[in-house]
Amino acid sequence: MPDGSRNVGHIPVVLDVELTYAMGKEVWDQGCAADAGRAMIDYGFSTLKIDRIINAISPGNVRSRNLMLRLSFTFLDNGNSKDAIGMLERSENPAMSCNTS
Repeated sequence: MPDGSRNVGHIPVVLDVELTYAMGKEVWDQGCAADAGRAMIDYGFSTLKIDRIINAISPGNVRSRNLMLRLSFTFLDNGNSKDAIGMLERSENPAMSCNTS
């Protein structure tokens, strides 16, 4: 695909992973998914040196779409209206750009 989303794990010089999550309804609307997502993204970029993180959701899943936006994912157009794919690259990680050490 032109957006690169279908190349996860297939570009030898790029270390990339897919972020996925599921939370029980009892913790919805408490910020748990955003906190966990930020921690995983920060760990992946800073410790594991991952180059990019992909996240694919059902387009109708408004909660997941909003979470992806809060986590700074950019939505990609892969030509399939049944997919909602987001990508976050290390250079786009807000935690990395704020690092002054």
